[in-house]
This record gives sequence, structure tokens and C-alpha cells, in this order.
Amino acid sequence: MNGGFEKLLAEFTQNMNAAFYRRGAIAYVQRLRREAQEQKRAYGQPRNPFRAVPGMEKEFQTALNNARYCDFILNELEKKPRRKREIASFFRAVADRYLDYLIMIGMLGLAGAGVTILSIGIGVAFGIAPRHGFLALAGVLAVTVTVAELWKRKRPRK
Repeated sequence: MNGGFEKLLAEFTQNMNAAFYRRGAIAYVQRLRREAQEQKRAYGQPRNPFRAVPGMEKEFQTALNNARYCDFILNELEKKPRRKREIASFFRAVADRYLDYLIMIGMLGLAGAGVTILSIGIGVAFGIAPRHGFLALAGVLAVTVTVAELWKRKRPRK
């Protein structure tokens, strides 16, 4: 009976088509696990399945290790989509925080634009031509327009 499991495992390693598709790999490993559990049941005592029939300890231990190995593989195969979801949610949270920082910079830019407009108005009132003030105002307004566009696209928090 142990040769059947090794035959299936050898077939799996030679024919990797099932490994390229996650569902196929999971189904295949589940089949290997079921066969290893059947072997363990065959070598175990009928009233105490956690102990081997006397004289069959080695085969029982091999079947037990094969079942544990298949369980480990199944756990690793099933962790992958969960990890992808966790990583995606982490990057969404990071992107939201950066967007919040950019919006904060835009708000500060609006405050700076108000101060710049005030200083330009005072300079014109006293006959001073503030050339740099107009450039600063143009830069602040460009940042503000960019932030306003980001604000429209911002996702609502849950």
C-alpha cells in the first residue's frame, strides 16, 4: 500500500501540470492525503487509530508522516490567496495615508496662496512690483488644483 503513495508522489513530481493551477494542485494533494490517511487507518489498531498494529510500526509512521506532509502542503497552498488579500489591503491603507498627506499639503498651499495674494495686494498698494509673488502664487495654485483633483478621486473610508 505504501508503494501506491510513492507512485502518486512520483507521478506528481514528473507531471507538473497540476502544480501550475492552484485548484488542481489542491485537489491532487487532497487525494494524496486521503490515500495516506487510508494507509494509516489500515496500519493502525481498530480500537485505537493513533497506535500501530504490532509489527507494522514503520509503515504506520510512514503513512502518518505522509499525511502530515500533505497537510503542510495544503496549508501552504491555501495561505497564498489570504496573503495576497492582506498585502493588497495594506497597500490600500498606505495609499490612503499618502493621499491624506497630499491633501494636507494642498490645504497648506491654499493657506499659502491666501498669504501670497495678501502680500501681492499690499505690494501693489504701495507701488512695489512683486514678480516673485506671482510665480509663488502660480506654483501654489498648481499644487492646489492637483490636490483638488486627488480629493475628487479619494475613496471614502469604511
